[in-house]
Amino acid sequence: MMYSRNRPLSKGLSPVSAPFILLMTLLMAGVSAGAQAPARDSQAAFASQARPLIEQYCLACHSTEKHKGDLDLERFTSLSLIRKDVKPWQNMVEQLESEEMPPKGKPKPTDAERAKLLGWVKGFLDNEAIARAGDPGYLPLRRLSNAEYDYTIRDLTGVDLQPTKEFPADGAGGEGFTNAAESLADMSPTLLNKYLLSAKEIASHAVLLPDGFAFSLTKTRRDWSNEKVAELRTFYGQFAPADGRLPLGPYLSATIRHRAVLRNAAALDEIAAKEKLSPKYLRILFQTLNDTKPSFPLDLIRAHWRGATEKDTGALAAEIGAWQNQLWKMVPIGSYRDGNLSRQKADDAVVNETQTVRLAIKPKAGESDVVFYLATRELFGGAAAGEVIWSRPRLEGEKKTPLLLKDYPKFGTAYEVDYPAAFADSAKYLAGAIAARTPGASIEQIAKDGGINAARLTRWIDYLGLEPLNKNGGEADPVIKTIAAGPLELLPEKTPKNDQRPAINGWHNKGNDLPAVL
Repeated sequence: MMYSRNRPLSKGLSPVSAPFILLMTLLMAGVSAGAQAPARDSQAAFASQARPLIEQYCLACHSTEKHKGDLDLERFTSLSLIRKDVKPWQNMVEQLESEEMPPKGKPKPTDAERAKLLGWVKGFLDNEAIARAGDPGYLPLRRLSNAEYDYTIRDLTGVDLQPTKEFPADGAGGEGFTNAAESLADMSPTLLNKYLLSAKEIASHAVLLPDGFAFSLTKTRRDWSNEKVAELRTFYGQFAPADGRLPLGPYLSATIRHRAVLRNAAALDEIAAKEKLSPKYLRILFQTLNDTKPSFPLDLIRAHWRGATEKDTGALAAEIGAWQNQLWKMVPIGSYRDGNLSRQKADDAVVNETQTVRLAIKPKAGESDVVFYLATRELFGGAAAGEVIWSRPRLEGEKKTPLLLKDYPKFGTAYEVDYPAAFADSAKYLAGAIAARTPGASIEQIAKDGGINAARLTRWIDYLGLEPLNKNGGEADPVIKTIAAGPLELLPEKTPKNDQRPAINGWHNKGNDLPAVL
């Protein structure tokens, strides 16, 4: 195209920009023509080339009426319909190239017809690929699957709440996966309501903290408090037993091993670091054990500590622990009931002017005497010493008159037994028991004549089980005495079957040939 430099092509265009605009106009026109021409040519080619061959060789099996293999080629009457579903045409290329279609027994196209149809289908698919370059196609919006939603909430909150446990199950796509976008695109009103309820449920697990918030598996304030207390106990459990008390063993062992060196404050910190102990507690314990101020029971513990060696650590710790149990109460970790803000609370007994002390007398087997010592001591040092008056020490029995200790000389002999003297006259008591069998005999007269005790003679007669003779001087009729039944014991072994003695059938004691016949 020729144009003049000195003459503009049109009003408002400079001579320099005119050629560029003209070139761009021609290029755009060419592109537009090129984009539309194949569409017209393809439509014409489809109507004149592809459609007749498909009707001749394919629609016998793949028509709208028959559609074998779920394939209906009769519905593709225009390119616009083909563009909406190109997948069957991609499969057609594979079937034609492998000559699997038409199947055996059906009319087959010639090589020229096959090449003609393949040429048109491939050309159409190529043009469609170029026209859709960069277009990923239809991308459905999708939601998280149930598993993905559970894992997301777990990662965000730090706890496994599993909010989808009441959700309907996810459907699987054709490829078998439950997270396919096509199968997760639908959101029903019921499922949306499930999401709203799960959001409320998740929010109910939020715990407000001074510096933010956290999430818990529980939903009540009581459970949240218990969780924090459990965390505190776990933390303290690294350094102390479950009750929170300081383990005295390592500290006592360190004070005994380094008794002389610990008097230096600088050395104390160094030894505490070496022994992996708290410098604060080690210093308090060492100062308490070396304090000279009178105190009970610390004076006893200090005396034992000064003479102790490392092997005595366990006994010394047990002694201190026993005093602690008597004098102190340990408040459980995290419990502030009754206004307890300290871990250790003094168990101060109420001071009374009078105190009743009861001791149960339980002699051990083989003991002939039980000894009690009543003693007092000063708990706190001071100028004025206290006094203790023991008021009416006595022996008491159930529903019996108390026996005062001051009156023991009056009643003690009744409870004291001189066994050598008691059994020295055994022959006399046996003779008296025989004499007492005579009809009409008087036990008091027999005891007086023999110089023995009548009450003791009666006990001998009861123990021997002798009955009085009858009027003719013969033995009295036997008297059946009632004896308290003892505990029954199961016989341990079953008698084996014996055909020679079939009557014997039961159980017997081990080592005893006499069975208990059932």
